[in-house]
Amino acid sequence: MTNSGKSEKVFCLHCGRRFAEELRFCPDDNNELVPIATEALIGKLFAEKYLIESVLGKGGMSTVYKAKQTYMERIVALKLLHPQLVSDPTSVQRFSQEAKAAASLSHPNIITVYDFGITSTGEAYLVMDYLVGSSLSAILDMSGPIPEAEALDIFRQICRGLVHAHNKGIVHRDLKPANLVLTADDDGSVLVRIVDFGIAKILPSDGAASQGLTKTGDIFGSPLYMSPEQWTASKLDYRSDVYSLGCVMYEILTGMPPFAGDTPMDTMNLHLNEQAPPFRETNPHVKISKELEQVVLTCLEKKVNHRYQTVSEVLHALPETGAAPTSSQTGTVIVKLNQMVESSQQKGSRGIVDALSTSKQKTVVDSRRPRAIRKLIKESRTKVGVVLSVAFIAVMLFQFFYPGPIEDPGSPAAKTYWQLLMTFSNWATESGNYGFSEKLMTTALNDLDQNLGGFSRKFETMKSLNNIYMREGKIKEQEALQNRMYDLYKDDYERRGKRLIELLTEADKYIKELESQGESLRTHMSDRRLNWSGSGSKIIAVARSLEEVYSFELEYKLLDLAERVMTKLYGVRFHGLAPIKLERADFLMLLDRIDEIKARRLYEDAFAISGYCAKHKKMELHDDLDYIRALLRLGQWQRDYGSPDDAGKTLDTAIKLAEKNKEVSKFELANFYISYSNHLEQVGKKAEAAAINKKALEIGHTPDYAAILKEREREKEDDKD
Repeated sequence: MTNSGKSEKVFCLHCGRRFAEELRFCPDDNNELVPIATEALIGKLFAEKYLIESVLGKGGMSTVYKAKQTYMERIVALKLLHPQLVSDPTSVQRFSQEAKAAASLSHPNIITVYDFGITSTGEAYLVMDYLVGSSLSAILDMSGPIPEAEALDIFRQICRGLVHAHNKGIVHRDLKPANLVLTADDDGSVLVRIVDFGIAKILPSDGAASQGLTKTGDIFGSPLYMSPEQWTASKLDYRSDVYSLGCVMYEILTGMPPFAGDTPMDTMNLHLNEQAPPFRETNPHVKISKELEQVVLTCLEKKVNHRYQTVSEVLHALPETGAAPTSSQTGTVIVKLNQMVESSQQKGSRGIVDALSTSKQKTVVDSRRPRAIRKLIKESRTKVGVVLSVAFIAVMLFQFFYPGPIEDPGSPAAKTYWQLLMTFSNWATESGNYGFSEKLMTTALNDLDQNLGGFSRKFETMKSLNNIYMREGKIKEQEALQNRMYDLYKDDYERRGKRLIELLTEADKYIKELESQGESLRTHMSDRRLNWSGSGSKIIAVARSLEEVYSFELEYKLLDLAERVMTKLYGVRFHGLAPIKLERADFLMLLDRIDEIKARRLYEDAFAISGYCAKHKKMELHDDLDYIRALLRLGQWQRDYGSPDDAGKTLDTAIKLAEKNKEVSKFELANFYISYSNHLEQVGKKAEAAAINKKALEIGHTPDYAAILKEREREKEDDKD
């Protein structure tokens, strides 16, 4: 349907309607409208080999086209970075990272990337499989929960794809139903493909510093499926994908994500503070085995060490079979999964389009719920509004009579004004009035700058405004705001670092005064200035935060003062010194200050302290995990910068102790093997190295380090040339 007599400017990918007005969303189905200008490439030859046939989808960073590769007569999906982003180095780098990450993967359960590059005219592109099928999110919207027997097959395929990606050192970081595409083969089987590595993180090997584009402090992902460490902008590893996988499995089995708040902030609080409800509470109609439920809930543990440590462990823990119900929860005959996928292929479902377009603007605010849940929420909005109104009266009274702690600055009136602006802005956002919501949020942010301040409020306000910019498609404003959010993080980290340095400097000065007066430090240990025995973990956390925002000078000063003060106060054998020394050594390694590490004997001292403490605690060495880890780090240091003979003995001992320690996970034990394998490779014992490397690979948790070592050798040869 068209608007006669007017120039058409936008069209809807879902219903096909065209509009002359400058609309953002289709009035019929509320899907985002796409400028008709994107059709200009249809029928043209791109990069001299791809004939563009149609538009598949459009996202915040790119447009996806259906194209034919002329030389091979192959239908492909061609993804082009938006022209306005090509001039932005960060956007191009992220697009390139997606291409490199995806192109390095070759697995039946991961989308295949055939080609990528930048044309002579500056157009960045990515060529991948053209998948005819449906996203898992579309299947869930159609069917609701998927029976356990068929869900297990989906889980295994997802796990196998993730294991392959992790073995290549790649963390997906945005695993969700919309990024899982289902296609039906001729034999009736369903193939699951993982798509969209646009925000994937490439992990370094063997403890090196990450060279990824995204830094700690950057928050990417989809709120319904983000791990707690993603929400807190902490360092990520493969276990973050384990958590997101748990969210996906939970939704597949119950029809509802484990955590779904009314706003992204509510969702964040649930992910950080609440345990996932049992399946029977979320959906009493589904019947899931206790064994499978336990697997999912283990994936959803808040603390990374309490989850499965690798996706391989999840795969092995999945039950062999599951009961397949004969009817749905409403009593009707259930439709088999492959029949739904085949139906979506025949109808040309656009579920795959949503997955391929991979709009960051759309994924970050993804608040999709099953249709029945959405209806329930819609019906209860009036009640929620009444409850919130009463709640805010209580909040206003509380804030006027209780001013709050010192670290929560601002007058009660200013706090109440900010809270009201946030509330009305959220209501405006929920009703789709993004322009009004943006004005309210901008006012709130300006008021914070002038009258209130406070890191938490500023960050919450910026996140909400960022959410609005995403929905409006205001890319430049969004990127400018994200830079402000990064600066806010940096200022907060540096403030904490400077405060610790100030306190440590005060302690150091006081120690010197006591020493000059001939006073014993032990008689003054109760003084607050000298109370540092339990501060090691806090100091390390702040040091790592400073490293993430590149405040190297502050980090150096902090670790130097911490080591000096703790040594004076508690002696060279103090157990809290070992982690401080290891952290300082790793930091100096990042700065390539090898001579300073050698001069200070940081790795050797950390190991010696751990050994002394283990003996003092009268523990068997294989029971002391700190000692074993310190031994491994010493062996790695000796391997790279010391004596090969010493490294061999140290690493061999570390492996034997780790094998006896029940707390060492298979994933961590594999790293012990790999470190020793690297040493054997260096000293020319290639057969022994291969055997150890195979042993690591057999427990199924490590990348193919043999291939990585070969790649390193090739890089060395290239450097010589």
